[in-house]
Amino acid sequence: MVKNYLIEYLLILMISGCAGKVPTRTASKYEEDLRSFRTAYQYKDQLSVRDIVGESDQETPLISDSLSTTLNIKSQLDLFLDTVAFNSRRKGFFQGFTIQVYTGNSREAANQAKSMVYKTLPDSFPQLLYQPPNFKVKVGKFYTRFEAQKTFNQLKREFPRAIVIPERIVID
Repeated sequence: MVKNYLIEYLLILMISGCAGKVPTRTASKYEEDLRSFRTAYQYKDQLSVRDIVGESDQETPLISDSLSTTLNIKSQLDLFLDTVAFNSRRKGFFQGFTIQVYTGNSREAANQAKSMVYKTLPDSFPQLLYQPPNFKVKVGKFYTRFEAQKTFNQLKREFPRAIVIPERIVID
């Protein structure tokens, strides 16, 4: 008898524990006015020396087309980019991206995927690779993932399982 009550009690406890929770609802939306804390700015179209100094009769624009600056890093940036390019050429490869449209163990399916890539993108050069025990079809050589995105979107319609993968690209 006591076992029956205990079983019924545990059954009711389990059923009530599995019941979904109903969120409490309020009648009004929460709103807060933060306008008093915002900073108000006044803008002018073009700054002039007269606005800043207040002495000159002739207005000379402070902002001009020919800016001279002492913080020019163009030469340093060019040197860095040349160093990166030299190191990449010396290594013979760079870390880039390619699009993999097929991977599997069927050579026929890989050849079909390759011909479908030619139909979808006539200017592309898909590669059929064999890495035991799989055949892979890869398309394109891209420096960045963003650069590969346009081609990827075109291939995604025909190849829903296509992915952009990182790959070492050999420099010819």
